[in-house]
Amino acid sequence: MRNFSLRFFFVLLLVSVAAWAIWARFEYPRTGIDDANIFFVYAQNAANGHGFVYNAGGERVEGFSSLLWTLICSTVFRVSDRPEIILLFINVILLSFGITAAISYIQRAFQRGQYSYRSGLFASFLFMTLLLTSPMYLAWNLVSLMENALWSTLVLLATLFVIQDELSGRAMYGFFLPLSVLLLFTRPEAYAWVSAFTGILFVRRALALGWKPAFRELMPLLAAILLTIVGLTLFRIVYFGYPLPNTYYAKVSPSLFYNIFQGTKYVVQYFVSNPIVSIAIAAAMLDVVHTALMFMEGKLTDEGLLFLPLVAGTGLLLPMITGGDHFSSFRFFQAVYPILLLCLVYFLWFILPQYIQISLTPSLLRRSRVVFASSLVVLFAAALVLYQVRDWVSSEELSEMSDEFEFADDGRDTGQFARELFAAEPELPAIGVIRAGGIKVTYPGEIIDLMGLNNLTMAHNGGERQGEKNHAAFEKATFYQLQPDILNPIIVPLEDRISKVADLKTSWDNTVPLKGLYNEPDFLSVYVYASVQKVDMQKNKALMGWFEKKYLSQLEASDEYVIERYPYTGE
Repeated sequence: MRNFSLRFFFVLLLVSVAAWAIWARFEYPRTGIDDANIFFVYAQNAANGHGFVYNAGGERVEGFSSLLWTLICSTVFRVSDRPEIILLFINVILLSFGITAAISYIQRAFQRGQYSYRSGLFASFLFMTLLLTSPMYLAWNLVSLMENALWSTLVLLATLFVIQDELSGRAMYGFFLPLSVLLLFTRPEAYAWVSAFTGILFVRRALALGWKPAFRELMPLLAAILLTIVGLTLFRIVYFGYPLPNTYYAKVSPSLFYNIFQGTKYVVQYFVSNPIVSIAIAAAMLDVVHTALMFMEGKLTDEGLLFLPLVAGTGLLLPMITGGDHFSSFRFFQAVYPILLLCLVYFLWFILPQYIQISLTPSLLRRSRVVFASSLVVLFAAALVLYQVRDWVSSEELSEMSDEFEFADDGRDTGQFARELFAAEPELPAIGVIRAGGIKVTYPGEIIDLMGLNNLTMAHNGGERQGEKNHAAFEKATFYQLQPDILNPIIVPLEDRISKVADLKTSWDNTVPLKGLYNEPDFLSVYVYASVQKVDMQKNKALMGWFEKKYLSQLEASDEYVIERYPYTGE
């Protein structure tokens, strides 16, 4: 424990520096990305006694991707009016704990492998260097303020448990079972992850004890995990009305073929996105070949490291089945990245030497391994510096992720502006949006999420969910059922209003998620593009967007607003 504590504080220092660096890279965002603000909305409502709802007083909906992270956010919202800083600190602690556990495992593995203490340090240095200099890994697990750090840490801890050399019943029930429960409450794909982890434990105990003794030993564990899954599913059905989170129905296409096709592209893009990722995945594949050879030769034993590539394969396979993700920087694979690096360490130090025949004395062989490993570390570090400098400075993925922080900021500003603009109205207007995070944090009126994540009607409209990933749930018929008072409002300086109208037809909002809605005659018969400014508010800014004609007529009947309508025919 003393060694672990010393390592933890050392890693905590490194992760804190890395967190500051990536925070500075994004110019110190204070809000997290827009989807993180969706967590904050549910956390605020839960903390205020409204339950798990997106609109206070509205329908119960599981529009968040992590129940456990929502509960953590809700607790933080209860005790602080600056929750984002606390959540960032929690992410730093979580990531530091997981990395410390990983390098502690590496040290133990090298001692068991009869390597020197120095070799273990080299391997730990390689692991931490590749991990903490990856801007994508740091961005998603730290400053995004999503559940990624929690999920990544829990997956890494479970991985380290199932690949350790010595397994005991006490540890399985005292550590792995609570860890499995936490995983199941963190993300819905934990159903598959926990099944994979439990399957590895069963195979390992069967190799050590035999199949029947292993089944008897693990039966209570399997029963407890199954009861947790059943209990969680029943809770969802009773409380929300559906067995899976609403995000699943809004994001995942009912076509398995389509999902696999899109997911395969996602995996291939990840493989070629970064040379370090490519090398690590290649190493994991070679680890699998080694395990297969051991099995065919009848030499497969209860050795934990043999099952490490199976864990990595699980992490790569699941996004392939669900169709991948629309976010840049490969959000779904950031939890797998540390496991892939462990596969790389395993290959370089434990597998590769077995296939390199060197006729040396034992002492020279040990020295040659140290020199070999040291040389690899130096080469990898040099390549890393050259590549990561470019990645930190000019990565297209990071630039795209910067937009996510801007969406959150702009959404909060728009929500606050709309709140003040319509404060005198008997009821705040319902606003339909594509980006549903930041705007709802500051706007107390009804927000209609047209992408379906936070709206049951849109999520369960029976659409094909094919197109832009996570933005394909929108259906025009459902839109007319919901019919918000205002659609996609933005704050616009008065001098920019004409240019905004000119961009409507070719805008991303119209062409991708809304599927050409702005050009539909039915839509234009109901909505008009307009700007609304309050007489006593800022003179140089207005709220501009699509207004339902009847609602806009009500505003025009008041003398409190300055309103301009802009002709648009969709041509």
